[in-house]
Amino acid sequence: MCFFTRKLQNWIPKRWFKEGAFLPDFKEPYIFEEKSIDARTEEEIINKTLVLRTNYLHNKYLPAKTAAIYENYKNTNYDMYLAGVKAEWGTKFRGVYFSPKGYEEGIIPDNIKGVIYCDPNLAKKNQGDTTAIVKVGTDNNFIYIKEVYVKNTTKGKDLIDQILLMQDWDYRYIGFDGNMNQAGIWSEIINLSGLEQELITAIEYKNYRTDELVKTAQYLWDSKKIIFPKGFKDTPMGEKFLEQVYAFQGKSNTRRGQHDDAPDALCCAIQFLFEKGIATMRYILE
Repeated sequence: MCFFTRKLQNWIPKRWFKEGAFLPDFKEPYIFEEKSIDARTEEEIINKTLVLRTNYLHNKYLPAKTAAIYENYKNTNYDMYLAGVKAEWGTKFRGVYFSPKGYEEGIIPDNIKGVIYCDPNLAKKNQGDTTAIVKVGTDNNFIYIKEVYVKNTTKGKDLIDQILLMQDWDYRYIGFDGNMNQAGIWSEIINLSGLEQELITAIEYKNYRTDELVKTAQYLWDSKKIIFPKGFKDTPMGEKFLEQVYAFQGKSNTRRGQHDDAPDALCCAIQFLFEKGIATMRYILE
């Protein structure tokens, strides 16, 4: 059984793989057992299914030209890349805003200023959304993604520790998602821990609406004005970040089980950059 499928749109994962179930190792097939009762004899029956995880590398007869096409899916069709090359679940839903064709890598200048934006996770550990932090700067020619962080964490200390690693005087402004009750909860967690005192500047809680900002981010993305560090897409954090970005369909279309924290943080970080007067849209689009 090859995992060439989207997890929530196919009968295979619904039957054999519940939410959070692990994928078998390439080298060790997995035996899945189901118990049922024979209607005629009322005896218990154990049905066994062999689950084999494969990708294109397991086909020794695959032409080199075809193998190159599979590898290039990382740049052209990330959903196919996850399923056919990584042998993982494809993205749950195909996105409509950020195409892999608009992805761009380059050298990130050292002498630029920027902001840090965080979309914090309030769910229980390993459940619900992820925390996404984006460190973004500009020279008013391009928007540069300096660093990202995408992980399940609900602890204020873990969150601030990560931001402290990112923050410096050129990236002193910190924005947090403040929608609904998040501002009050995170303010209490951080203040009670005495963690905000370690920051260069206080956290600003924002009530941005991603659906109102995504068109600007999409335009910059399609114009190849958003630059990621070289090799970003080949890192574990980069792959996790881009998987969410490529699958993003907008907040109003977000479905249960679909992570959208990375694109949220990306869109809001860009808006925060403009709001602080560090970036000017007119100059970037010239």
